[in-house]
Amino acid sequence: VDSKAESPHVPIDTSVEVVSTQNNEADLTCSKKAKKGRSVLFGATMGLAVAAWVYSGNYVFTGLFTLMTALGQLEYYRMVMNTGIYPA
Repeated sequence: VDSKAESPHVPIDTSVEVVSTQNNEADLTCSKKAKKGRSVLFGATMGLAVAAWVYSGNYVFTGLFTLMTALGQLEYYRMVMNTGIYPA
């Protein structure tokens, strides 16, 4: 019995064609600038939202913190239940 398995030889085309134009490079530059601008705007907005939440007062802070904790726990339980484990 021959221990070597015979497989058909299939040639693979390994050539890669790269096409670069100035227009594509300009689009990439604009895209990077837009993403950077959105990131800065998102970070500033989140910073203001968290600062407002922290300085909003004891009852509002406690209520929002409790809500976020409950939502996090619900998400965790759903992930666990999707694996087939049901918490008591």
